[in-house]
Amino acid sequence: PDMKINVSKTAFQDCGQWFLEAKILLLGTKQEIQRGDYDMADHSVYKARGFNFNCRSEVDGGESRAVIPTGVSYEMRVFEELSEGAMRIIERL
Repeated sequence: PDMKINVSKTAFQDCGQWFLEAKILLLGTKQEIQRGDYDMADHSVYKARGFNFNCRSEVDGGESRAVIPTGVSYEMRVFEELSEGAMRIIERL
């Protein structure tokens, strides 16, 4: 069964904006790595990861007005795990 998490509409909108900003940061990270600017790449991934934390905080503390499917919550966890992995790889470059 598809479980759902209730959050406020504002929290949902905030999450959408944060993930858009995270996507922009991560696209820039690729260019930073290609230039050899590993410190900036690591910082960009760290900052993008922070948007995920912000969203998770909004979701966990949200009011019951809007609904986010479990699949989205799962993708947020995957984003977190991939971000952590990317940071570990960048630190070794």
